[in-house]
Amino acid sequence: MTHLLPREQGFSLIEMTIVIVVIGILAGVAMQSMKAIVEDTRQVKTEREMEMLAKAIVGDPALVSNGERSDFGYVGNIGSFPPNLEALMSNPSSYTTWDGPYVPSGFAQDTLGFKTDEWGQLYTYTGGLTITSTGSGSTIIKKIADTTSDYLLNTLNGTIKDANDSLPGSVYKDSVDIKITIPNGSGSTVTKTYHPDSIGAFTLDSIPVGQHELRIIYTPEADTLFRYLTVLPRHKSSLVYEFASGHFSSDLTNIGEVGQIVRNQATGADWYAVSLNSIYTSPVVVMRGLSYNGSDPTHLRVRNVTSTSFEWQMEEWDYCDGPHTTETCPYIVVEAGVHIFEDGTMIQAGTVSTTDSWTSVTFSQSFSSTPALITGVASYNDAAACITRTRNLSSTGFQIKVQEEEAANGSHGAESVAWVAIEIGSGTNNSVAFLAGRTPNSVTHNWYTINFSPAFSLAPIFLCHDDTYNGGNTCGTRFQNLGASSVQVKIEEEKSKDSEVNHTTEVVSYLAWGSAGNIVAQSSP
Repeated sequence: MTHLLPREQGFSLIEMTIVIVVIGILAGVAMQSMKAIVEDTRQVKTEREMEMLAKAIVGDPALVSNGERSDFGYVGNIGSFPPNLEALMSNPSSYTTWDGPYVPSGFAQDTLGFKTDEWGQLYTYTGGLTITSTGSGSTIIKKIADTTSDYLLNTLNGTIKDANDSLPGSVYKDSVDIKITIPNGSGSTVTKTYHPDSIGAFTLDSIPVGQHELRIIYTPEADTLFRYLTVLPRHKSSLVYEFASGHFSSDLTNIGEVGQIVRNQATGADWYAVSLNSIYTSPVVVMRGLSYNGSDPTHLRVRNVTSTSFEWQMEEWDYCDGPHTTETCPYIVVEAGVHIFEDGTMIQAGTVSTTDSWTSVTFSQSFSSTPALITGVASYNDAAACITRTRNLSSTGFQIKVQEEEAANGSHGAESVAWVAIEIGSGTNNSVAFLAGRTPNSVTHNWYTINFSPAFSLAPIFLCHDDTYNGGNTCGTRFQNLGASSVQVKIEEEKSKDSEVNHTTEVVSYLAWGSAGNIVAQSSP
């Protein structure tokens, strides 16, 4: 019997071709995916390496010691950006402040690899703000900083006080040396020296990031504060430093007083005596600015100034009748000379003889900017009514004269005129708030509002004086509606010649003092 063997089944040529094609396609896809994965891995590694290089240049902000950033890289040691990446590995020119290698130890063992990306191409870096990789065929950029000044040109503000929280003032400010040692950008260091101003404030400029030695020295006693100052990019903090001793605590002395009198005047011949709180050597007495309860043009005049007292009156113009209703009459007394308040405010006072011709006055010490100026007549040598006018006020001085009413002959005998100049700003003196200022060139015969900033708790004592001479007609300054936060002032012309009282714009200096009492200050510089 014949048996037939079963026929064995196999792949046909077509089937084999299809399988091979599918395998090829899958292999191609796998290869493409693998290539993409490799490229992605190379890019991630390159970006990480570029981040590492950036930190080697400007430091790692995450590295902190004792609460302070401790790593500032090459820039923190040298004070400049590296000329190339090689400078992160080896000292570029025997720099004494170089403290590398700045790249991590794993990279430091490969003297070439840290300079190339994962595709073997050299990074592009020539001392700028970016590191560039082009090995992938596209550009990868690592930004190190927005500007070099963020890391090289920082500004630091500070204040220096003594153990009693006293400020140096003009007396001691030049006795304090503030020295900071920083890298000079060329591998060495430089020590920069500064001095505080009268209120103890100082500014250190062009300081690179890093930890730098700061010494604040009171030179007469070689008392030194030593600190390591941590400077961050775009540094903005302000620090306060205090000596352990009371170097600036000269005893504050009474150099003046502020007060006001509220009363009427029975006749034009009446004079009123004021006893002073202290005995002065050369007191300067100014009464200027008058309330506006009575509309007859008038002003304040002083005479017979002694070490313990002075006399005053409300002087109506000669064409008026003399009696005057109740007014608020402010005054300030300051010992002649230059004085520094404990908060650093400078005030100067003096007297000068003048007539109806301009007399120049030069401040004994220049102000940092134009001060507020209050002046007044302080004698009665010529009985004709008169008032002080000033012009050309600046940080170094001003001009002053006396002016009679318009109907007078225009000639006036020599008078002693008193003046007080004070730095513009607010502060406290003897625990009393004060505010000195100047208005814009906007005050006329119409009422003008001055807002006090900061406001007082109660209505202050208020003195004011038109310190410009834009209008030549005889005039003074009056005020009304004095409150804790504002006051109104105007220029008041007299009517001896005609009834027209319109006046052009003037600048008005003013001084508001929180309450009556003594003015204290450090010794004059």
